Amino acid sequence: MRIGMLIPGITAPASPGTYRDAWEVQTRQLGMALGSLGHRVDIFTRRCTGENLGTVQLGPMLTVSHLPAGPPTALDAVQVRQHLGEFAAMLAETWRRDPPDVVHAHSWLYGLTALLAGREHLGLPIVQTFHRLPHRSARTNMHSGNGPRVRFECTIGGRVDAVIANNATELSDLVRLGLSRGRISVIPYGVDARGMNPDGPAQEHAMPYRIVVLDELSAQHGVDDVVAALPGVPDTELVVAGGPPPADLGRDQDALRIRALADRLGVANRVSLLGGIPPEQVPPLLRGADLAVSVPWSHTTGKVALDAMACGVPVVCTGVGGLADAVVDGVTGVHVRAGRPGQLAKEVRPLLQAPVRRRALALAGRDRILARYNWERVATETVRLYSRLPRQMANGRSFKEES
Repeated sequence: MRIGMLIPGITAPASPGTYRDAWEVQTRQLGMALGSLGHRVDIFTRRCTGENLGTVQLGPMLTVSHLPAGPPTALDAVQVRQHLGEFAAMLAETWRRDPPDVVHAHSWLYGLTALLAGREHLGLPIVQTFHRLPHRSARTNMHSGNGPRVRFECTIGGRVDAVIANNATELSDLVRLGLSRGRISVIPYGVDARGMNPDGPAQEHAMPYRIVVLDELSAQHGVDDVVAALPGVPDTELVVAGGPPPADLGRDQDALRIRALADRLGVANRVSLLGGIPPEQVPPLLRGADLAVSVPWSHTTGKVALDAMACGVPVVCTGVGGLADAVVDGVTGVHVRAGRPGQLAKEVRPLLQAPVRRRALALAGRDRILARYNWERVATETVRLYSRLPRQMANGRSFKEES
């Protein structure tokens, strides 16, 4: 099968980059997983850097094409919309010569592009993944700054052939938008269960216990709450990986805020901010942790929990977004409420002192990754959805009619 994927902001992997809990990262990994199953994946994105990357071969079955629609710089959603017609025209011309079997659009902007290029011109089947929806209630958001986006999402959801939700929270949001439940498939984000595993080197630590947080440093990601819980969790160090490169931590406002909070609470000697780290440093960091903690206030992909569980580390998390699905409360980890450092401390302290329970949670977490979240399983489910769609040729006739 040949898959045309539309993804914003993809650049060639000239360097390994830093670990991010971002759906864009997960989406490219999906493309790689589909390619490993023998399907040809052609990713298309708008050129957003000054470097003329053209088409880059990322693997035997995976390419990324950077189309010059609009200025070669990062743009916000409103600015990108002004160039969608140009982008769609380029795509339509490319697909007219060599059409994919299915188009998979990621984000609402690229859903619009897929409809313009693939549906209006060529009649290609389209699958849509919205990722982060900006709303809990379509009605209230229609009159907010998100109103135009919500209207577009409603239109896209009603016109594409299928919609993928990455977790139960997103499914509920899509149903609130008015989409039929029968047209939505829940397929989660995945994890590299081979690279992320319990075996291999692990970072050592001097204190009896170590908590690891892998996340952005902004307040809504909950790092402040973990720091605030630390006075109630003695003999424990907190290692935070995320945010800007290490060299920029000294002038990053979020990092300065977190350090100031640690100073006020008297735990600065137990808090280490690493900044953004390369992906290859994540497994050793996680393997050396007694607990991974992820307590954002709102939607998240759940990548942090998936990677921790894959590495055999129990997770304490808020039950939001992908975390709610990935971490089974009391089985593979523990759920806490957002913005409650006191409750977090009460859950973490006894868990650190119970190695047998931690081991049981870790084993169950690894089993859950292998059974539900490894990329081969996720890619297979995605292909199964693609295969159920009516395939169209550029002349409007279905493949079945040609056979």
